[in-house]
Amino acid sequence: MELVCPAGTPATLRAAVQAGADAVYCGFRDETNARNFPGLNFSPQEMAEGIRFASDMSVLANNYMEKRLLEIPGLSISHPDIKSRRLEMTRYSLGKLQEDTGVTVFDVQNRMVDFGVDAPWLSHEPWLVPEPITPEAGETWPIEDLDYWIDVLAQVCREAYEDPEIVKTAPHNQAIGPVDGSRLDEPDQWATTWRAYKRKHGDRPKGRTSP
Repeated sequence: MELVCPAGTPATLRAAVQAGADAVYCGFRDETNARNFPGLNFSPQEMAEGIRFASDMSVLANNYMEKRLLEIPGLSISHPDIKSRRLEMTRYSLGKLQEDTGVTVFDVQNRMVDFGVDAPWLSHEPWLVPEPITPEAGETWPIEDLDYWIDVLAQVCREAYEDPEIVKTAPHNQAIGPVDGSRLDEPDQWATTWRAYKRKHGDRPKGRTSP
């Protein structure tokens, strides 16, 4: 779910960002805005300050996450030779976790949703960082949500070391089970829509006897 908030003043823009809005829509105080009502909207300077405020919050959240994430066993930061502050959407690696436990980043994704949080985005293909995850602090989550998300990831990594099968067989609290990706590279098997699947395999999957 994405939270989109209107903001008619600089104060409401800041409040929306601090409350974790994924996007804030606002307009200028001139004829370009169909909602140009007295006492509302932004001058060019106020708009620039609002954008700067949202950007600063994003960078702050990202660096806050970095400090906590690097305390999790099995997780490392990409390009560790870079010592300066990162901006936003820093990429991390669960490569050591995979080497130590056999638990992959896909397993971690599947397990995290059991705790009611979004699984982390990984990376574009091909991967330059092994077992990558890319937390999106730039979406201005409130600190309570950041802390809970990090706590969930830490719990899943702890489970990977203590009882990896719990993570490998996740999700356990969802309506669907894990996807079998073993045949995703076989064009005669996969299909991006149900209609395409029926064209390749008939009206019903093999062995299926009910709708």
